[in-house]
Order: sequence, then structure tokens, then C-alpha cells
Amino acid sequence: MLQYKENCWFIVYTCDVSYLETTDEKFQLFTTTSCNYERASSGCCGPAGDKVKYLDRILGFIALFIAFTFLATMLWIAPPFRRPEPGFLLKPAAQESNPLRTQALDLVQVINQRNAAITSFICDDIGIHIQQKFSVRVSAKVRYQKSKFFRLISRSFLGKEMDIGSNLEHFWFWSRRMNPPALHYAQHENLARTRLKTPFHPVWMKETLSIDPISIKGAWARQRGNHWEIIRLQKSAVGRPVIKITMLDPKKLAIIGHYVYEDGKLVASAEVYEHVVREGYYLPSKILIRWYQENVTMVWHLNNPQINVPIDPSNWQMPRIRQTIEMGG
Repeated sequence: MLQYKENCWFIVYTCDVSYLETTDEKFQLFTTTSCNYERASSGCCGPAGDKVKYLDRILGFIALFIAFTFLATMLWIAPPFRRPEPGFLLKPAAQESNPLRTQALDLVQVINQRNAAITSFICDDIGIHIQQKFSVRVSAKVRYQKSKFFRLISRSFLGKEMDIGSNLEHFWFWSRRMNPPALHYAQHENLARTRLKTPFHPVWMKETLSIDPISIKGAWARQRGNHWEIIRLQKSAVGRPVIKITMLDPKKLAIIGHYVYEDGKLVASAEVYEHVVREGYYLPSKILIRWYQENVTMVWHLNNPQINVPIDPSNWQMPRIRQTIEMGG
């Protein structure tokens, strides 16, 4: 825009920043105006014009810095990209009868041997972005000692938000957001009677860490690009038949995805998007977890995960909550 002020022509710049924010169905583009500043035209103000030109450059760099900082911030806090299906899987696996191929079987055996050497996993610095009806960020700590000891506690500025865990006898979950905010628990043998949904399932939560052994009983294999799918028929926590798919990366010798199908529809997925190498093992550093029926998305950012370290046994005690509900009893 060209303006005339005090015997000088000024060119007024507007710097716009755009960022992407996603919704369930499609991407939408939002634009915000970040800054405005003026520049004097060259040669119209003599020495004063030179000073303004110098100031103009400084303001230009500042505006550019603010623009990129704002863009980076928006991309960081924006919800994770919502896709119709997980990145590594295109369609539900057909119920094929072919046995595990030799190449896939060898890969499973190698990964199982490596995972068997990992006895415990801890991470004290986890940033979790949860999106459902609204977005919220929490911090969390996780403890896992194979095979039944698990604990995940998340917190926000309001205090404890969620407590999910299991020990030798029981598993439990508690959430501040539930009504009533009671501690739900059950014995392991009553799992099928609890009708527990996936988001609060300790077994599913610990599987997302991708360091458990891969079951090949009744399984078949299929190659998907550079990865292998290990496909099994099993029953869900409510006793319904489901297809469970485990995705393997032969280069990293690691599990990179878990997918659960029911009635031909994807009901839950967990994908390891980034890894960090510890003691020769690829450990998850970014996990995308989605529960499609509940319309819940979670992104975990795990900073400095550690393996094979001793864990205080007090982590495996159920929390003391005044109101408790026994499931499946």
C-alpha cells in the first residue's frame, strides 16, 4: 500500500502467516496477520531516508523471525494430522490361510529375541497431546516391567489427570474427566467380563511401547512395501472377533505399528513415528495413538526413554481412591 506523509512516500507492508490445522474430514487453512510496518521510498528524504532504509531492514528481519516463530508454534500446538487410515496400512487384511513365510518368520524370531532382552522400560518426560472434543496437553511418566507390571500417570496444571496400571493380580484406570471419577479395577482373569474400552486398556497401552514379543500362533504374514504385517485373529476384551495386525520394520528390527480391526473397520491403531537408539535398540520417541470409535487421538513425545533399569516396586500398587468400582466381578 502506498501512502504520502510529510513530503515522503511510504510503502506499507503487511506480513501474513498461514498455518494448517486439521479436522476429522479434511485440512483447513487459517491465516493470521502477524505484523505491519512502513518503509520510506529511497531518495525522498535524504539522510533521513538512509536511516529509515536501515531501520526497514532491521524491521524486515524481525518481522520474518516473528513470522517463522509463529508458524512453528502453530504447527507444534496444532492437532496431529488426521488421516482416514494409518500411514502403514491401506486396507484391512484379508483372511488368508497361507502360513508365515520364511522371511517373515525369521524376522519375527530376531525381533522377539531382541525384545526378550528388554526387561523394563521407563520414561520420566513424556509430553502427551490429547484431542477429542477439545485439545489438551499433559505431561506423563511411564513404568513398565515385563510382563504385567505397568503404570502410566499423567498430570496437568490441575493435578493428576489419569492413572492407568496393572500388577500381578489387578489392572485399573482412573481419570479426572470421568463421571464419577472413580477407580475402576478388575482381576486379570476377568478381563473379558469387564467390557473395557480400548482407551483405558492397560494391555493395549503397554503394547504401544512395542517391546513385547510377537505372537505367531495361528498367524499369517503379508508384505506391505518394505514392511511386514503379522496378522492374527483373536477376541477383543468384550469377546468379539477382531483382526490384530502388527507391523514390522526389517531395517530397524522393531515393531512400528499395531492395528485392530472389528467388522472390517479400524477401531484402534498405534504407530511409532520416530525412534531413538539406546543400547543398540530402536525405542519409541514419538507415538501416534488413535481410538476411532471414541474419536480420541493421542500423540506421545517420549524424551530420554531408558531400558533395563530397576523400578521401585511401589509403582505397582493401586492408587488409593475413595470411590472404587470393580469391573467384571
